[in-house]
Amino acid sequence: MTEGHGAASQRLSFELLQTPGPVPRACAEVVNVEATGPERSAAELPAAPGKGDLPVPDRIPSRFRGTRHVELRAAWRRHHRPLTVVACLGAVLLLYAAYLGQSRALGTDADGASNVLQAWDMLHGNPLLRGWWLSDVSFYTTELPEYMLVELVRGLNPGVINAAGAATYTALLALAVLLARGRATGTAGLLRVLIAGGIMLAPGPGIGAASVLSSPDHTGTQVVLLLIWLVIDRLGDRWYLPWLVGVLLTWVEMADQMAVYVGALPVIVVSAIRLSQRRGSWRLDVGLLAAAAASVALAMAGTLLIRRAGGFVAAPTHAVFITSAQLPHNVSLTAESVLALFGADFFGLRFGPAAAVALLHLTGVLLVAWACCIAARRRPDAGGRLVPILVAGIGINLAAFVLSTQAIDLGSTHELAAVLPFGAVLAGRLIPGRPATAALLPALLAVLVGYAGALAYHATRPPRPPATQAVASWLTANHLTAGIGDYWTANVTTVATSGRVAVRPVDLSCGRFSPDAWESKESWYEPPSTATFLVLALTSATGADGTAADAVAQFGAPVRTARIGAYEVLVWNHDLLPAVTGGSARGCGPPWLEAERVRG
Repeated sequence: MTEGHGAASQRLSFELLQTPGPVPRACAEVVNVEATGPERSAAELPAAPGKGDLPVPDRIPSRFRGTRHVELRAAWRRHHRPLTVVACLGAVLLLYAAYLGQSRALGTDADGASNVLQAWDMLHGNPLLRGWWLSDVSFYTTELPEYMLVELVRGLNPGVINAAGAATYTALLALAVLLARGRATGTAGLLRVLIAGGIMLAPGPGIGAASVLSSPDHTGTQVVLLLIWLVIDRLGDRWYLPWLVGVLLTWVEMADQMAVYVGALPVIVVSAIRLSQRRGSWRLDVGLLAAAAASVALAMAGTLLIRRAGGFVAAPTHAVFITSAQLPHNVSLTAESVLALFGADFFGLRFGPAAAVALLHLTGVLLVAWACCIAARRRPDAGGRLVPILVAGIGINLAAFVLSTQAIDLGSTHELAAVLPFGAVLAGRLIPGRPATAALLPALLAVLVGYAGALAYHATRPPRPPATQAVASWLTANHLTAGIGDYWTANVTTVATSGRVAVRPVDLSCGRFSPDAWESKESWYEPPSTATFLVLALTSATGADGTAADAVAQFGAPVRTARIGAYEVLVWNHDLLPAVTGGSARGCGPPWLEAERVRG
């Protein structure tokens, strides 16, 4: 800039300062830009009283006053959505890593290994699982597709169970948090997220964690159900809501009949109650009731079509009502199973860190119980559909467990899988905003920190190999590639060797070893398959799964015997399968052998 231009700009600045009335925006910008250097003090002289209404600071230009605070707020408004998404994704990945570590510390068992083999077979050209005899829960549309995706990356190995279990629970927690938050924002939304997420944050050790982080035990079913509840909560009264709910219910019911009791039935009950109250959205309630009822029939028809097409056969459910004499035992077992599910089962524990963590988890149980009491005081038809559906689902799940023969021991805790996520969502929805919540907030935050510490501890525990890993290593080292074993040793050993050693499950039926029609495949017992060894668990109760004497009586004397930890391996120099599949009396052995005898 030349000297003449600088003098002209200076004169213009002083003239503007002396001009009465508001200063035009463009001219103000000239003052701010041009009045620099020695002329700055003159340009910032205060206007004479009554001469204009533009405030001018003493020292700091107006464009710098508070700009840091204002700019930060503006930047947050512009970028808070992507920043929130990034933070949430980071939290999800961190939680997945923690749950993966805890799942590895729990190890793997035969149930998960069977699902790994089924998914592997589907991945390699058998999508209908032809020839498979499954348990009473097929997991066909829930966990098995998830296992297939994991196997595409990891191959056939025990780590598939841990990776899929951690992913399932992470998805369950994320959906529970979204559902609890609803449309609330700000502090209210944050409290909902913290309460629901906190209750589910740290799966307790032992049975509670095993039921949600290890083998599929209805956890994947709850993921789909929470997705359905999220659809109902977010879509409102859209005309296509019943169709979408019906499709999703059918999908999950094909995999797990539990979805009928804690999914379809609560929708039917709540829709019927709302219809009886003649609410304005009665047409939608009729649609939801019809969709939920139809889903049960459609799921049964879908499973039957798969069977007619040569696909898998699922074992029937044998649950029946208990007698009145069994009721006290079932009530006590239900209470302890709920505690175990929440990680709060302190019964039988010594005073120490383990007992302290269990007592800390009682907070989650109390919060859910509090939320259930709040919901019980409401009219069933009041407000939206979500809260009544959650309450009905929890009530039906608990009642079915108390009154049926499914409640055997603490190993049956997985049958209450809906109580944990449903209860966490209910607590997140109903507890924030109450006067007592504000008073309890410091204590709840302290409990949340304790939960996080417990999760970190369990996530960093050493990984536990499969129970039969030592047996698998011995078989591999001795070049034994095909044999038989009881249910708890067979499929898990096969997976532990990544399929290099095939151990097929057998069952002691009528005093003889025969193919086990539970999580097994017919072709495993047919030529060209062979078996030259038998794996026996020495810890089996009174030899219920067979003894060495039973084996000698059926197969002859073995040429070699090895004891490996809690297992015994008997080796022969001839094929055992002909003796396994033949010679059984009528009524003994798997159903397909009985069918062959009838056809013969």
